[in-house]
Amino acid sequence: MKTTVDLPESLLRQAKHKALQNNTSLRALMISGLKKELASPMKTVGDPIEQIRNAGKELWRGIKADRYVHELRKNWK
Repeated sequence: MKTTVDLPESLLRQAKHKALQNNTSLRALMISGLKKELASPMKTVGDPIEQIRNAGKELWRGIKADRYVHELRKNWK
């Protein structure tokens, strides 16, 4: 089956180079890559909150949350 895929120019260049190095066609390289990707376990999307767990963890390192909130509340009117 034929299809059209819009690829970044640099990625296409790299793929063509890789196919040439492997003495194969671009088509065969793409089929191989798709098969590998599809054979790997699919990532399941669970609770969206789980996806952001620990987000910003580095930003808060060394900061006591209760003290931070207390300082912010001092400026409330």
